Amino acid sequence: MKEFLRHHSQTIIILLIWTIAGVIAKPIALFLVPLMLVLLKLRQRYKEIFFGLIYLCILSDNRISAFFFAKDVKELYFVMMGAFLVFDRKLFAPFNKFVYPFIGFFIIALLCSFFYPDDATVSIQKLFSYFLLYLVGPNYIAMLYKNDPRNFINFFVYFIISLLTISLVLYIPYGEILSIGGRYSGVLGNPNALGLFSTIFLCALFVIIDLEPKLFSANQKRFFLIVILLNIILCRSRTSLISVSMFLIFTATFKRSSMFGFITVILFFIANTYIIDIAEVIAVNFGLEDYFRLKDIEKGSGRLIAWAFGWQVIQEQSFFLGKGFNFTSYNFDLNLERLALLGHQGNAHNSYITFWIDTGLIGLLLFMYGFVNSFLRANKFTKLALPAMFTFGFSMFFESWFCAALNPYIIQVIFIIVLAQLPRIADIEKEKELESVTENEQEQNLALA
Repeated sequence: MKEFLRHHSQTIIILLIWTIAGVIAKPIALFLVPLMLVLLKLRQRYKEIFFGLIYLCILSDNRISAFFFAKDVKELYFVMMGAFLVFDRKLFAPFNKFVYPFIGFFIIALLCSFFYPDDATVSIQKLFSYFLLYLVGPNYIAMLYKNDPRNFINFFVYFIISLLTISLVLYIPYGEILSIGGRYSGVLGNPNALGLFSTIFLCALFVIIDLEPKLFSANQKRFFLIVILLNIILCRSRTSLISVSMFLIFTATFKRSSMFGFITVILFFIANTYIIDIAEVIAVNFGLEDYFRLKDIEKGSGRLIAWAFGWQVIQEQSFFLGKGFNFTSYNFDLNLERLALLGHQGNAHNSYITFWIDTGLIGLLLFMYGFVNSFLRANKFTKLALPAMFTFGFSMFFESWFCAALNPYIIQVIFIIVLAQLPRIADIEKEKELESVTENEQEQNLALA
């Protein structure tokens, strides 16, 4: 950790400058961040550019008003990243093909935008942003990894671990600021968001270790695991705790055999209701009713209200074809007061329902094709790809996190899929050594000539 902070002090200072500028005044950040982004591009510091986006996405999800500037800054920042990809396309060549399985989905989503009941500008902007993520994110990941794979992965892991560690340290003196209703919210500003973020990162870390087992020492791996689990335990997110348990169980079974893994997945979903009942009994016996907020379950979840309303919208307006990105938000906003009286606040809280409302059943099926296809290709290189896919698929039942482009969650999923299909570190380093030897031999031959 100390070595990371020391070796990457310039990057940390840049991010601190952006934060301070945004806290002082949003206009300063809107001017300063793009200016520094251009300077980073001129110096070919794409690693800082990529992680700057993740940092802004994390800040933008925070409920603390001082960080609200990041919501506006990240949109311009992301468009500029896309422009850099176009202008420096030779640097990114060959282009990563991550977006290919999703092309059908994007075509249908664009078609649906023409049926949007209000000004379709917002719908098309959100669709463009989502498409840009699938195009820009994988190409930055692939380019940075191929140029310096060891340093890139180290930076990715320590960057997030540092944020989670700092969050834990600050929680001791500033617990009231970093918590909501007694639940630890950390850098994400929301307990459930922190749980989701930590869960996805746990999956990413396990995939990295599976692909590159010698990259981190045993003590480093233990430290990473402790930090992640502490964040998940303290935030008290039921969905995240179940998701982590699922991932660990599926990891063990899929490593044994694919057939055994699929049997475990089927059994889990069949016994899902009984597992929840058993978990409630265990929680009561160990006096953990308050920790797991069992009273909230007994009262009924607002998600059930959201799902029922979402299904109603699907049947009435979006069964086969939806009406474009943001149509879910449009409907929930129109019925905000009625849903609030029923006990629901927020959106659909379900990625599948959101995709179905926005793009129809056809769009949902095309998205699922791309989603499953991507993980199946990653599964050729790591046995943890399918456990991760089922874990994310379960989490998507409870939040619409996969339907928005600029959040700190989906970029990690893309990282897992893209990383698994890239050459291993040893192969890249061996190839670079051979290229270096060849260049030296050519120079010697020219000198002799």
